[in-house]
Amino acid sequence: MPEVAPLILLVEDDRLIRETTHDLLELSGFRVLTAPSGRAACALLERNQVDLVVTDLLMPDGDGAWLLERMNPKPGRRPIPVILLTAHADTTPTAEETKARADAYLVKPFDPDLLIATVRRRLERESPRPGVTIP
Repeated sequence: MPEVAPLILLVEDDRLIRETTHDLLELSGFRVLTAPSGRAACALLERNQVDLVVTDLLMPDGDGAWLLERMNPKPGRRPIPVILLTAHADTTPTAEETKARADAYLVKPFDPDLLIATVRRRLERESPRPGVTIP
């Protein structure tokens, strides 16, 4: 079985941030799917075996908290690690609860190197599925 890079689902409603982050992740050796909302992300999660989700916290049509609530692993699959991106260092109880359910979070604008390091660290901690190699 040939080895492949991890598949990351990037969920971001801002087109420019989504495209820039997509390119950053791909240039770092990851395979990337993108979605503009939590609802669109749920549809992609149904059809793809994703290794990690990077999602914005505040979005219309299914925000990061909404998405986290619906990301129950399918039978026979591991839970998917989640990295939250947020434009606000929000400390409301709801935001703090959502951050606590995520595996990591970064405040936008984020350092590109920090994002890649966080992605790699989360994937290494979760141990990739057979045939998946972390770049």
